[in-house]
Amino acid sequence: MTAAASLAGALLLFWLVRTRFARGAIWAAIGLLPFLVLASASRLELGLTIVVEAPIVVALCGPLAVDRSRAALVCGLVNLITQPLLYLILTRAPIVGVLQWRAAFAACELAVWIAEALLYLACLDDLRRSRHALAKAFGLSLAANGASAVIGLLLPI
Repeated sequence: MTAAASLAGALLLFWLVRTRFARGAIWAAIGLLPFLVLASASRLELGLTIVVEAPIVVALCGPLAVDRSRAALVCGLVNLITQPLLYLILTRAPIVGVLQWRAAFAACELAVWIAEALLYLACLDDLRRSRHALAKAFGLSLAANGASAVIGLLLPI
């Protein structure tokens, strides 16, 4: 139930971002992100993921003239949409043995990388209008997800 509430809130905020509401609405939505993270069943992992990925996304979006607050919000929303599904699969799937877990983890991370790249492309107009937009979106997603996956594997959570 909590994952569904978190996902529903993220989709609502995703719609707000897509409709290009005023800057004040973006800051209000950023203020709601912690509550959506707390509603998630995987709040510790999700919070850590956003804390790791947001600075990377903001830094990499800087040269594209993407508004920093918008980039941070989109990063949070993208993770609110994809990460609960990733944790649900990895914690509920009938995975037996280390080798199967590694394969499931790699497959899930690949799916999240692709999904997040497409969501970044959908939400960030300046990214979408840039030259080689698809490659930049996949690079952005790879950098952010790679960092959070490595940190997540190193921490005993």
